[in-house]
Amino acid sequence: MEKNVYRVPRSLLVLAVIILGAMYYYAAYVDFPTPEDTVSEFYEAYFVHDYDVAAQNISVFWAAQLLPEYAEHQPSQLLNERPTLEKEAAQFFAMVEEYNPTPTELSIKVDPNYSRTGQYGALVVYELTQADESLGREMAMLVKESDRFYILNLYPLQEEQMQDVLDFDMEALDSDLQALIKS
Repeated sequence: MEKNVYRVPRSLLVLAVIILGAMYYYAAYVDFPTPEDTVSEFYEAYFVHDYDVAAQNISVFWAAQLLPEYAEHQPSQLLNERPTLEKEAAQFFAMVEEYNPTPTELSIKVDPNYSRTGQYGALVVYELTQADESLGREMAMLVKESDRFYILNLYPLQEEQMQDVLDFDMEALDSDLQALIKS
């Protein structure tokens, strides 16, 4: 009686390793979050007190406004110090939360109809809700620091300002943000 011995072809194993490597490369170096994803990820992390992830979504320029010891740094210095700024911004968020706790049942709804994306900047309009009740709209301004967009600032937004978002001069914003990044 003959035994059937089945083996996995070596080429199949090599192919599996290549596919996994390609998937990692795509996720790490090609697939960057959209501005809308960045804003959503920031708030979702903040709402569950994951300040490390929240800090990973803010611009070094916003972090420098929160941390006075970085106020005099040049933009290039701030960009080089991103890991340190992220850690310190996360600590700052935790300290703020300690003294001013975030209400429960908060969520965010991004309105893609009002999103605007340029080469160096983006605007994202969203609505904050608590237990499905609207707390109002806000707009996030994002800057593309190197490889992806980060939140530069947050602004309250009234209903009558919605058209202004659509009419906003993105070329002027891109020009200003490019000057900031390159300085």
